[in-house]
Amino acid sequence: MEDRKKSQVSELRTLLKLITTPLTSIVGQNDERLTASTKDALNNLYNGHDHSNHHNNDSSHANAVKKFFTVEASALGQLSSNYQSQRDFTQHPHHAIFQKICNAFFQHRLSKKEWMEILPTENIVRILICIRLFVRDCHYQELLMQMKGITTLMQILQQYMNHYFKFGENQLNVDILKEVASIFQKLSSNEVIQLEMIKAEIYKPLFILLGSNDITLLQCALLTLNNFAQVELACSKISELNCAESLLRILQEDHDVALKKLASSLLRRLCSDSKFCRQMMLSDGVPTCLRTLHSTNVKILWNVIWIIVQMAEDPECRDEVRITGGIPLLLSIVQKKKFSSLNSRDRANSNSSMASATNEITPDHIMSLHSAACAALTELAVSDTNALQIVNLNGVYIIGQLIFPSEYKVEDVNISKNVQESAFRALRFLFSMERNRRVFKRIFPPDMFEAFIDVGHYVRELSDYRPLVDKINSLKQEELETIKNNIAETNRNKEPIKTVGAYAVMELLGAGAFGNVYSVKKVMGGQTVYAMKEISVYHPALGRTPKERDSSIGELINETTIMKEQLRHPNIVKYYKTFHENNSLYIIMELIDGAPLSEHFNSLKEKKQKFSEERIWKILIQIIMALRYIHKDKRIVHRDLSPGNIMLGEMDKVTITDFGLARLRRREASQMTSVVGTMLYNCPEIVQNKPYGEKADVWSAGCLLYQMATLKPPFYTTNLLQLAKKIVEADYSPIPEEDYSALLRETIAKCMTTDPALRPDTVQLASLTSDIFMKHFDKVIIDKVTTEKKLEKERDRVRKRNLETSQTVHSYRRLLSAAQERNILTNFAGSGDSTLLSSLRSVGEQLFSTEPNIDNQQKTDDDFDPLMGSGGTSGESGPQHDGNDDIRSLGTRSYSPSSPNSFLPNIVPRGSPGLHNSSVRRNILLDFDGTGHDQVITKTTNEIYTFSPPDSYLSQMHDQFEKTLGSTSSQLSMHNDSKRNTGSARFRPPYNAPTIAFSSRQVRELNDPILQMLSQLHKIIFITQLPPTLDYNPHRRIVDKYKRALFSANHSPAELKTEIVKLMNGVREFVDINLAPVESITKQAGELNDNLTPVPQGSSEVSSVIQELNLDMSKDVGITYEQLHDMIEEELVENGYYELSR
Repeated sequence: MEDRKKSQVSELRTLLKLITTPLTSIVGQNDERLTASTKDALNNLYNGHDHSNHHNNDSSHANAVKKFFTVEASALGQLSSNYQSQRDFTQHPHHAIFQKICNAFFQHRLSKKEWMEILPTENIVRILICIRLFVRDCHYQELLMQMKGITTLMQILQQYMNHYFKFGENQLNVDILKEVASIFQKLSSNEVIQLEMIKAEIYKPLFILLGSNDITLLQCALLTLNNFAQVELACSKISELNCAESLLRILQEDHDVALKKLASSLLRRLCSDSKFCRQMMLSDGVPTCLRTLHSTNVKILWNVIWIIVQMAEDPECRDEVRITGGIPLLLSIVQKKKFSSLNSRDRANSNSSMASATNEITPDHIMSLHSAACAALTELAVSDTNALQIVNLNGVYIIGQLIFPSEYKVEDVNISKNVQESAFRALRFLFSMERNRRVFKRIFPPDMFEAFIDVGHYVRELSDYRPLVDKINSLKQEELETIKNNIAETNRNKEPIKTVGAYAVMELLGAGAFGNVYSVKKVMGGQTVYAMKEISVYHPALGRTPKERDSSIGELINETTIMKEQLRHPNIVKYYKTFHENNSLYIIMELIDGAPLSEHFNSLKEKKQKFSEERIWKILIQIIMALRYIHKDKRIVHRDLSPGNIMLGEMDKVTITDFGLARLRRREASQMTSVVGTMLYNCPEIVQNKPYGEKADVWSAGCLLYQMATLKPPFYTTNLLQLAKKIVEADYSPIPEEDYSALLRETIAKCMTTDPALRPDTVQLASLTSDIFMKHFDKVIIDKVTTEKKLEKERDRVRKRNLETSQTVHSYRRLLSAAQERNILTNFAGSGDSTLLSSLRSVGEQLFSTEPNIDNQQKTDDDFDPLMGSGGTSGESGPQHDGNDDIRSLGTRSYSPSSPNSFLPNIVPRGSPGLHNSSVRRNILLDFDGTGHDQVITKTTNEIYTFSPPDSYLSQMHDQFEKTLGSTSSQLSMHNDSKRNTGSARFRPPYNAPTIAFSSRQVRELNDPILQMLSQLHKIIFITQLPPTLDYNPHRRIVDKYKRALFSANHSPAELKTEIVKLMNGVREFVDINLAPVESITKQAGELNDNLTPVPQGSSEVSSVIQELNLDMSKDVGITYEQLHDMIEEELVENGYYELSR
């Protein structure tokens, strides 16, 4: 033991002596700097070049320096090897020598320019390894800071980083960067040194390293930056570096799961800065984060969700999360109970040491994730449109499951309570929207509901929800079950409430003056949700006597039918059907995904906000366009334009609803006289019971405009007489001048002019606001052009991808064909038949006897490397992974024309002499000769790689092979007979038969029969869902009948498949849908209803069906699949199907 200690001390002193040796004592010069000729000689020595041209003195100096550095490298390696497990150097017996060596590293090596110019890269790496070992000790970290080692290391980092990105990867250069980054990572854990590193702006080169492909470099850079980001000052400075794109790239690409966790953690910390959140928005951060939500790794999900929470403070971001489908993803995370630390892809990409450290998922992790998801939904619910979507997606039921005491056994009770508080807060934010309040009244008992209301609207502080958590945790089991049952009643996926006609009633949406409104679906085969208005036939507005009621119902059905057929405007609700059943009148209409304008008024009041003028104009313009359409084009007056009948959807899209009071004006009648509508928004002529026209709606629009500006109606009082007086005199409080523009105030005044003759109509109102209209339409046109450009760009990308895939598949097919031909030789070689083998080998000799002109350069094993390319030296291949995405450093096999058993030339990139490591993404491994040698096809981002022989060469090879093979067919036949006679049941390949393996993501099957059948079904359904035509269309009738026959109860899935295949192939067989007899055709034409115009029996239209189908009336025949196929294609072309799906 003593001898070993003495030996270690001796080794350390020898190293110290080597490090402190001056350069002059090595070369025997007085000057510390070597001459240029000596440096050249030294470089030649390092590179193994001939240096005979140099002066003998220079050569001797170079040899002396090289020998010295070799001894020094050995001593450095000995130090790192002996003390690689040492953590506390301060308590070590050799602490004094260690300190001197560490000091010497900086004073005599790293900070000396003359040494760094000639120091071998290997020695620099070994010095940095020793420093990395020393800085495990806090004392040596402080020592390094005192020696200004941070500045020295940063200079080294910048120097080699520039070389790395400029000249590509070199193994030793990469090692230097790894060691320096690792040293900085360890130093950043010391708070004092961390501040010094921040002042030295070390985060800047570390940020640049995020563009590296080396996993270790990325990991060290991310760890250090994460440590820096914990300091507020550093966090703001890092966020100014525009690093969002680099970090998002790491989240998107196939990186190690540990890197994704570090990148998401850093993003979460940086998003505390609002400027960085803006960077994230510009870098498509929202779509990237939402794509990452498909991961099953809890820690990544937790980080990404908190990124969304912080970004969602921006209203624009809240809208983007909703538009890109973030709300369903967040709700699915709240609902999910099982997660993993590593999903299958992560396990393939991560090394075992990292994976094993993070495999355990505890209930605490899952509950923290649920809490984060609730926080994200809370922030999104600040927007009324988002809150409505959360409720429509069953959010109340899903979030409501988390308010109860946890079923998990958690270590920290506060985590469980935090989840409950977060769930209560999310529900309270949803309750703040007026439309949702009726749902919550049914959930909680009165005393708890009172406490729920007392929290207040949009209160973010979690501690304010603690009383609710304590209260629900103290309830008895029976009371908890009652609340659970009440929440279960809000489940939108439950069974329908009732069935009315052909519709299943799902939920009560609201109640109006004329009746209730429900959300409904078709009972048979429909997922589209409609709104159904139910009106009792005994409603006083429909009349007092049965005769009056019948008349009113008939009139209402007729007028609704007219509106269904005539009203086609994006800002007007669509009507589908009206029917009378069981003393109720039902109107089926479009379900608007939005909230009434009245709820937006109440919500803004509670938030103490107001409409922006830009938003007011956007809403008013849409109202004016809708009113112009019904007034001028359809001659309809709405008569009940109020905040409850104006729905605001996504992006403030206006939809005018409730045309129950609307009336058609006869062309000869210019005025109407009935008293209807909501009185607050009635015009003076209606209040005075005078004739009125379309300008009554303009008055109502002015009242709405006033209320959008002030959040209160222009005329309001509890006394009806006073209200009527105010309306007649247009007595309303003026809008303060500082709140809105003069044009808005003038527009309100014009709309609420008491004299109808002086009041503008919709066209004049649009003229008054023409400047606003022009700006609005400019924006619409710009958005349209931008969208078209994006679509065209996406189409080009898809076309390019399809072209590349097609070329790749074609190449693989050619390769596989050649391999199969070559496989015959291998099989017969294993059979031992020398006659056949020699005959078949002659094929190869003939094929390769003359080499055709090949454009692509052929390479051999010596000058082709799969990672570095032709003539390059192999750099670091990076970490080894498993799975189809591996990047392996494998040797290549050259298939030369001189080898008769080799049919495949080298594979090289088209138009490129070699591959570069910086472009390597994934390799495809091919093994053809069964010897274990793999041929590597490297797939890069920007280049397409094909085989070096052109098509003509492979074609020539194929033809010559078949020609020669044909001459020996009799021998082959005899050989096979002999094999059978000897009892060999199969013609089996040898054990090491050729194989082919490649990533399934690289190739897509172009002719997928399932996809083709689905495409044909899509075409049929597309035709059957087209809007009805005014003229009779026989083709659509036949296609609709065929679709019904396909999906009838008599057809099995196998028969459906057979029918579609026949239709696709245009078989000349008759379609079995009972179309042959004329009576059957007539019956079918008469039975088609709903949205299609009925065809009377015996009409000339029936005979047109026969003529169009070319049916023989004298025989019981139908139409063939070929005719039906032609019909479908004609209809698709006529209706622009292929233009829409392009």
